[in-house]
Amino acid sequence: MKKLTAIALALICVLTLAACGNTTEKDKAFVCGTVTDNVFESEFSGFRMTVSDGWVFSGEEEIMEMMDFTADSLSEILSDREAKNLELSKQKTIYDAMAVDQNTGSNVIVMYENMSASIGGSKYTPDSYADALEDQLTEAGAEAGMDYSLKSKETIDFCGYEYLSVTWEAESQGITLDQSYLLRKVGDYMLIICISCVPQTGVTLDSIMDMFESLEA
Repeated sequence: MKKLTAIALALICVLTLAACGNTTEKDKAFVCGTVTDNVFESEFSGFRMTVSDGWVFSGEEEIMEMMDFTADSLSEILSDREAKNLELSKQKTIYDAMAVDQNTGSNVIVMYENMSASIGGSKYTPDSYADALEDQLTEAGAEAGMDYSLKSKETIDFCGYEYLSVTWEAESQGITLDQSYLLRKVGDYMLIICISCVPQTGVTLDSIMDMFESLEA
């Protein structure tokens, strides 16, 4: 089961989509989130995530290396929050936080797509973004031996904001993976919260979503 969720984690980390969305909260400058102990907080997107026992966050350096920052540039960027925000704001795909349950392999990725970095990006909505995501998941899943199927697609209120919630089910070697994508436009960026779990472990998408709350709560 952990192997299946590890594959799913790898899949979302290589997905790159065309930019999307009718702008809301326009002109909001990007600010990266922060991790303190077991809490991730995003002032930019207005929520915090407090992980349960057994969950661990990826380190800043590990995440920055995934975005192809070199070791020579990391020390300067990571020591200066303003410099980090500036460098991240230039990236097409930004990974802001990653957390994994070491016991079950369940995981959460908080990431952004820079809509201004793609030609015609402003023409897309969260709904059309989800359609493009489905195409890529289907293709990438097939290459990894995972069969993706759409379970639900709905607008929800989450942490005080409206999100498009899209949930897929993936099957591989008799194991079922549930994976939800919560999509919302923030400034020039599409916020994507990707949540993955294997129901057979007793962890549900809802139980992971319960770890989130509005900063105004």
